[in-house]
Amino acid sequence: MDKFDTLLTTLQTAVIVLSENLKIEYMNHAAENLFLVSQSSSMGKKISEIFFEEPDNSFAFKQVFKKKLQITKHDALLKLREEKTLACDYQASFLSLDSEKGNLVLEINSREYASKIKQNITLINNQKVTSQFARGMAHEIKNPLSGIKGAAQLLEKQLDKDELKEYTNIIIQQTERLTKLIDNILGPNTKPAFEYQNIHYPIDRVLALIETDISKNIKINKDFDPSIPLISFDLSLIEQALLNIIKNAQESLISNSTLDPIISVKTRISHQEYIGKTRYATICKIEIEDNGIGIPENIKDSIFFPMISGKEHGNGLGLAITQGILYQHSGSVECKSRPGRTIFTFMLPLKNSNMEEYCTGEVINAK
Repeated sequence: MDKFDTLLTTLQTAVIVLSENLKIEYMNHAAENLFLVSQSSSMGKKISEIFFEEPDNSFAFKQVFKKKLQITKHDALLKLREEKTLACDYQASFLSLDSEKGNLVLEINSREYASKIKQNITLINNQKVTSQFARGMAHEIKNPLSGIKGAAQLLEKQLDKDELKEYTNIIIQQTERLTKLIDNILGPNTKPAFEYQNIHYPIDRVLALIETDISKNIKINKDFDPSIPLISFDLSLIEQALLNIIKNAQESLISNSTLDPIISVKTRISHQEYIGKTRYATICKIEIEDNGIGIPENIKDSIFFPMISGKEHGNGLGLAITQGILYQHSGSVECKSRPGRTIFTFMLPLKNSNMEEYCTGEVINAK
C-alpha cells in the first residue's frame, strides 16, 4: 500500500481504503486520529468494526463496487466504539488501480475539525485582545504607582515619629504589591530562550514540587511517551505554565476535599493537528487531568481571561499567563471540564534543527 501512503499520509481528510468485502486495506494518519485506532490493528477488519451508521450503510458501499459509483453523504452521524458518535460528511468512491476488483475509497471530513478550528482561532484572538488591553492598562497604572511610591519614600524621610512612618510604610508596601501584580500581567520582559530539551524534564520538576508536599495526600500518575523527541522551548516559561495548571489542580482538590485525589500527566505524539488555522504534521500533547469538582459552568468560556478565577482568593492571572506562554511557543492550551474530570491540554509543535516547524503550511478558512 506504499502508493496510498505516499499520496495520502499528509492529508487532513481521513481516508480509508476498503476491499470488495468491506475490509480495511489502508487508513491514513488523519483516519487513525479521527477514529482513535491504528492502521496496523485495523488491517483486515470490516469497516463496521470501526464505525457503523444507522440505517446500515454497507448496502450503499456494496453498490459502489457493483455499479462503480461515487456517493456523497452530508451530516452523517457515525457510531464509534464506546458509544461515541461522529458528525461528518463522507464520500465513497470506486477506484481501480492495480486490483482487478478495485477498491472503495472513503473520504471522511469531520465537522468537529471545523468547530475545533473556530474555537482555536477564537481563543487565540481573545488572548491577543485581552493581552493588549491588559498590557495597556498595566502601563497606565504602573506609571502613577512609581510616583506614589517615590512620594511616600520622600515623605518618610521628613517624618520624625515612628507611628507616622507606619502610614508611609503601608503606602510603599501596597504600591510594591500592586507593581508586582502589574508585572505578572505584563509577563516576562525578555524573549524566550529556546533550547532543544526533553519535555519530561520540566514536568518532572513541577511534579516533584507537588509530591514533596506529602501532607496533601494527592496521588500523582505519570504516563509519559519515551519516543517524544527533543522539543525547542524555554525551560522556565514551560515550567511556569505547567506549575500554574498543576498547582490549580492541587488547590482545587484540597479546597473541595476531593476523595482519593489524583493528578495525572500524560504525554503523547499526535499527527495532523490544528493549532489556530495552521495544520502541523507532528505535535506533542501534554494532558494534565484531575478528578476534582470541575470548573464552574459560569466561567468555563472565560477562564483564560485575566482576572477570571474560580478560586475564592485567586487573582485570575495564572491561566491567562499560561495561554500567553503557549502562544509564545506557537502552541495552545485547551480545557475540558466536568465534575470528576478536568483536563488541560498543552499542544506544542515539534521543530527541526533549523528551527523550522514541521508544518504542512496549509491554512484554511473556518467559516
